[in-house]
Amino acid sequence: MKNSKILIFGVVALSVLTSCQSKSVKPNTATLGAQTEANLTRQEADLRAQAVRDVEYQLAIELDEKSEIFTAQEEIHFSLQGPVSNLFLDFKDTASIQSFSINDKVLPPSFGNHRLQLPSAALKAGVNQVRVNYTQNYSHEGRGLHHFVDPEDGKVYLYSQFEAYDAHQMFPCFDQPDIKAVMTMSVRAPKSWEVITSVRETEKKAQGDFTLWVFPKSVKMSSYLFSLHAGPYFKWESKAGNIPLRLFARQSLKSFVRVKEWFTPTQQGLKFFGDYFAYPYPFKKYDQVIAPEFNAHAMENVAAVTFRESFIERGPSTRENRDHLTGTILHEMAHMWFGDLVTMQWWNGLWLNESFATYMASLAKSKATEFKKEAWIEFLSFVKDGAYEADELVTSHPIETEIVDTHSAFSNFDSITYGKGASAHKQLSFYLGEKVFQEGIRYYFQTHAFGNARLEDYIGAMEHASGKDLKEWSDTWLRKKGLDTIQAKFNCGQGKITDFSIEMNMSSGPHLTHRTEVALYDLKKGRLSKIKSASVIYSGASTPVKELVGSKCPVLVMPNEGDQDYVKVHLDPQSIAAAQKNLNLVKEDLPRLMLWKNLFTLLHDVELTPQDFLKVVSVQLPQEMSLVVGSSVLDMMRDAIYYLPKTTPEEKSERLKTITQFENLLWKKIEASKPGSDWQQMLVGSYVQIAASSAAQETLLGLLSEKVRLKGYVLSVDRQWDILITLEMLGVKEADIYLEKLRASDKSDRGVELAMLAEAAKPSSEVKMAWEKRLVDDQKLSFTQKRTVMQSFLPPLQDEFRQMLSQTYFTKLPNLIKTSELQFAEIYAWSMAPITCSQKEADQFQNFMNLNSKDMPTPVRKVLQEFQDRDRRCISIRTHTPRAKSE
Repeated sequence: MKNSKILIFGVVALSVLTSCQSKSVKPNTATLGAQTEANLTRQEADLRAQAVRDVEYQLAIELDEKSEIFTAQEEIHFSLQGPVSNLFLDFKDTASIQSFSINDKVLPPSFGNHRLQLPSAALKAGVNQVRVNYTQNYSHEGRGLHHFVDPEDGKVYLYSQFEAYDAHQMFPCFDQPDIKAVMTMSVRAPKSWEVITSVRETEKKAQGDFTLWVFPKSVKMSSYLFSLHAGPYFKWESKAGNIPLRLFARQSLKSFVRVKEWFTPTQQGLKFFGDYFAYPYPFKKYDQVIAPEFNAHAMENVAAVTFRESFIERGPSTRENRDHLTGTILHEMAHMWFGDLVTMQWWNGLWLNESFATYMASLAKSKATEFKKEAWIEFLSFVKDGAYEADELVTSHPIETEIVDTHSAFSNFDSITYGKGASAHKQLSFYLGEKVFQEGIRYYFQTHAFGNARLEDYIGAMEHASGKDLKEWSDTWLRKKGLDTIQAKFNCGQGKITDFSIEMNMSSGPHLTHRTEVALYDLKKGRLSKIKSASVIYSGASTPVKELVGSKCPVLVMPNEGDQDYVKVHLDPQSIAAAQKNLNLVKEDLPRLMLWKNLFTLLHDVELTPQDFLKVVSVQLPQEMSLVVGSSVLDMMRDAIYYLPKTTPEEKSERLKTITQFENLLWKKIEASKPGSDWQQMLVGSYVQIAASSAAQETLLGLLSEKVRLKGYVLSVDRQWDILITLEMLGVKEADIYLEKLRASDKSDRGVELAMLAEAAKPSSEVKMAWEKRLVDDQKLSFTQKRTVMQSFLPPLQDEFRQMLSQTYFTKLPNLIKTSELQFAEIYAWSMAPITCSQKEADQFQNFMNLNSKDMPTPVRKVLQEFQDRDRRCISIRTHTPRAKSE
């Protein structure tokens, strides 16, 4: 699974999952206790895994496009290893069970709290058989079997989403990763539909207006990796060697799907991974389904991967978007081996699953695709950067943590899961050497194929390949939280380095043993170029680097050349000055971007003001020629603008002047960019995001009315919505004319959602109050629609409405936690939180947290703690005072 991150003008919120250690439980007579809600504890799962073996599900499902329920008949076979009390199947209790039997004995179902009990008196040692006939509701929250009606043509589409603990929403099962099973399935569906699962059908039987799809027995897999997708999907076909490929999208979006952009990286990835792992693709076909209203970014169901429809561009294709799609395709593909072939034993291993796929996607991009140059730059910007931030928040946690139940599985699914975990893989590869790392992975797959494994198994495979004891490395890197900070310290005499060391800040951080490369840069022929480097293993307060003594005194020192290390770098004073003045004299993209990031780190640590950082941007950005570096610089620019103070009238006036300055800078760069280029597209997008001045408002209106034209620029329908929503946020009256025009011309579900967002964006107290009530109470709005509107409902431009709705928030959130889906409460908690980078609201919010924090579910409490911590940082940056941290 790949999660998306929400970025709103510099405030990043992540809602995601992670980790714990497997405990050995001897087979014994055990009791598996009932729960009051859908939740499975680690202890229960361990006991059940000891008792249950050799599971097979035989499932016959009937799907009807006119119904809100589906019908199923299921037969389950499993072997029971010994006596067990209160054995149960996980099953969502919205189902209606028509018949139930165990070993051919009909029984009244004992069904409740999302559990279907299997009475011990009806079971026997050895093979058991359970039959269940039932009907079940479709999901509309993106979990279980999700039901969607296309507003454009009325066609019905279904997709399944089972990670982490949602397979039981569709069928009764032992819903835990270490009880792997095989599935034999048949599906009766409308004859115009496609039906997709982990295997290809062996037979399709016409039955009037329906077709019966018959599927053969699957390979053994965990319950969360089963899948069922169905509907009148459009289908494209290709091959990767001898592996059949298919791609599916709904009919109303098929004209926007650029098929080559999906099949090419799929073909490249399957070849690369098969060779790199020395293990051929383990399944018989590879399907990719672009699913409507999909909750996650993508999901690695065995041989039937699902993707969010946001990957479909309704406008010109850009290299940045193709790169992003390629990375996601490769991430999910890596899971076919690491996750699907070899699966975690319990949800503590989820970090290992996700971080490995994240690292391998970048490695595959760097070696097998057209995005070789971008691969590690994007790893820094979109993977590691988020981890650095998360590791300094009060909610930081070790990569490997205890996960006591399925509720907790999602509590740590965050940038540490993906970013720090992936960075640890990159560091381990550098520490051991890439060839040794590769041999360790190969041994891991050979040893554990089609089974379950733990962290110890993975580290053991690396020890086997390297001959090294990695227990200390594992204990420190994976079981300590926090981020080390280093700085190069050196002296020169007569133009030569007389002493050089890496200094680690011992007041904070986990104090790990790192391997890095330290590089010296000097000005040569108008370039700031690397003149020497040294590989260094360092730990502790000070590590001498003797290899650099006697070298020419550098203009700049890069302590983490190549970005192999996971560490925060504070440049030495001389290097800071050189970077501020000479950034664009560093011609290689990765080190130049790392210098940008190092300067932004100083801003975050209140050692450089937003104004000073923006001065560097104003000088250096016009000279930036790299698209991938430019994209990151534009993100940092927007964040720095967000951090500008705006309390007094004078500060607000100065802030608008700065924004106007950058509006003009961007527009000049837009006019100078190649017509129809990716630079032009990206710069227009950034201009829309920062636009605030009256002149910029006129420009945006001109783009919508086509009075302002840019040579070669295609104004896509999605960019029109971006512009319109910005204008509505700014309160531009003329925007309503274009809202009605776009609403009439774009009747897609995306258009419907964006029209709602545009309406809710208006800077009006009446509008905000009405929409807040509708978002909570209107049952006609889908979860996806509510989420889309909430995530941009109160932008930083409209902080006064956060303040206005604060009492509503403080009243409603505790009640929503008790009465609504946890996922909805979590999004409401984040989106509506009344903290605005001002001390008054921060104090009010702290009082609320003091009174309510203990009663909040872990995911909600974590979201609010992170939001609060980011707010503290923002206050410190705006006032340029040391940040007060709260534990």
